[in-house]
Amino acid sequence: PNTEPPNGMQAPTGLALDAALNIYVADKATNQILVFATGATGNVAPIRIIGGSNTGLNNPSDVLVDGTGKLHVTNSASGNGTGNILIFATGANGNVAPSATVAAPGNVVGLALSP
Repeated sequence: PNTEPPNGMQAPTGLALDAALNIYVADKATNQILVFATGATGNVAPIRIIGGSNTGLNNPSDVLVDGTGKLHVTNSASGNGTGNILIFATGANGNVAPSATVAAPGNVVGLALSP
């Protein structure tokens, strides 16, 4: 029997809300960003999943949605000691490449917005 929860979460590490109060969850175990509908409760399936080889997601640890709706995701340092911040377009879904990448020399674990 399949014991994986419908919500797809295995090792959630980061959480963010967008302006519409959709819920974004970074999952380190699956290298995915799961997006849940506003008001989602219980063990429900996500409305969108960002994941796959084109995304560049590798140990995502934090998420943030800026005022324009762009999704920012931190990738913790992998075996080569480098991390990065990936920026995805508003409404990104599936195995989509980020619109921008910010390289970092080490572990990247947090994000914040500045006015």
